[in-house]
Amino acid sequence: GDNKVKIFHSDVIYRLIEDYQKWVGDKKKRLEEEILEKVTRPGSVKVLTGYVFRQKNPAVFGVEVLKGIVKPGYRLKKGDKIIGEVKEIQSKGHNLQEAKAGEKVALSMQDVTFGKDIKEGDLLENFLSQSDLEKLEKIRHKLSGEEKELLEKLE
Repeated sequence: GDNKVKIFHSDVIYRLIEDYQKWVGDKKKRLEEEILEKVTRPGSVKVLTGYVFRQKNPAVFGVEVLKGIVKPGYRLKKGDKIIGEVKEIQSKGHNLQEAKAGEKVALSMQDVTFGKDIKEGDLLENFLSQSDLEKLEKIRHKLSGEEKELLEKLE
């Protein structure tokens, strides 16, 4: 846990208060960054036509990220139905940690069959759990305009 004791030392009391406030601010920033790393952020992708590389085990297909961000581990939904989890994101043969709006990438998804669960032209969105929504609310100021828009649509 975080039970290391921070000792503030200064001869001038206001300097001590400033140091403390800076420390609290930094800690808040660190916590926000941590939430941002772990939480599923809003995003939507469009399945591209003509870019099905594999139908299943895993399904590998091309998408364009329309809004927000997509990362491995994110679950995607079509309408209200959860389709499955993004296993990997690739571009030009490289694995990516994330894909942002405007980028065209290949997604691989394990328990998905292309043509049955997903079709060309489909619009998919990141599935956000109640807990994701609550966390995002706390760090709303850290999100992009597009992410905020998607979030408002969900609320």
